[in-house]
Amino acid sequence: MRIIKLLLLTPFLFLASCTTPSYIFKGPSQMGLDFTQGKWLLHNVDNKYINEQAVKDFTAFTDGRLSETATAKGLLLVTVPLQPNKQLLTDLYNGTGYDYYINIKDDIYQDDIAAVEIGGNPLRAASAGGVAATVDIRNNLLRGQASAWVTLEVYDLKNKSIIYSQTVVGNSQKNPNATGDVNFYKPAASLVTGSYNRIIKDIRSKSKMK
Repeated sequence: MRIIKLLLLTPFLFLASCTTPSYIFKGPSQMGLDFTQGKWLLHNVDNKYINEQAVKDFTAFTDGRLSETATAKGLLLVTVPLQPNKQLLTDLYNGTGYDYYINIKDDIYQDDIAAVEIGGNPLRAASAGGVAATVDIRNNLLRGQASAWVTLEVYDLKNKSIIYSQTVVGNSQKNPNATGDVNFYKPAASLVTGSYNRIIKDIRSKSKMK
């Protein structure tokens, strides 16, 4: 049965094309983190999937010395912006008793692209309508793009300092010259995940763990 399904899908795969998204680190290169000591607190992320991934990642990094603001006690019901000032870091330390605080924000700049586009290259179909029709279709395709970002910061509450701050922006755009009858693109939600994963990879490659 699997072989039959594969044979049925083979023509479809030959007619499909994928567009690789781009990810850009916007901040300067960061030093690694020392996860071998201290108590770590993760500010719950609005994005449920990113929050679940962050809990898994930082629980592993800290060898289980991680808590979430949703379950920990102390001064937690506050909005913590990016690049907080020293007074807020002092308040967080006094109110929670934790040594390190992880703050993750994400947002979508633009999301007007579908994950799968079926129907072939519209430029080929438009060519029959003349130059004006082709140019109009091309301009519409160029507007089909998605863009999202993730910022991850870590604060040393004892020393009232930001010890890690990095932003990654993910972009995906329709290719007006795509030749596949089925074209795959990364929508904004997937770009958020991809951006987060690149920050985590950066942290994992540089940091000290048990």
